[in-house]
Amino acid sequence: HLCQAVVSQTNNTIDLSGNTSVLELMALMDYLQLFLTGDTGPLHIASAAKIPIVCLFGPTSPIETGPYPLLKHHTIIHKPHIEAITVESVYGALVEVLAG
Repeated sequence: HLCQAVVSQTNNTIDLSGNTSVLELMALMDYLQLFLTGDTGPLHIASAAKIPIVCLFGPTSPIETGPYPLLKHHTIIHKPHIEAITVESVYGALVEVLAG
């Protein structure tokens, strides 16, 4: 339901959550300009594929869990609680990564 809420508020966005295998996800990532994610398995796939990432971390540590390798086009937003991450900070990070 959260993915559907995001898609309903954006243009040119498709919700494939729960509808792809790992191999299908890897193939689809070839078409991405940017990947917005939490600390999830797909984060590590995107990182290995060297896709620009904006990653949201709550209480887990990005130092302990990745992304690896941390590249210059990987942006981590880390707060003690995921609820402390603001829409404005995520939007700013997305714009900055897309601007290059």
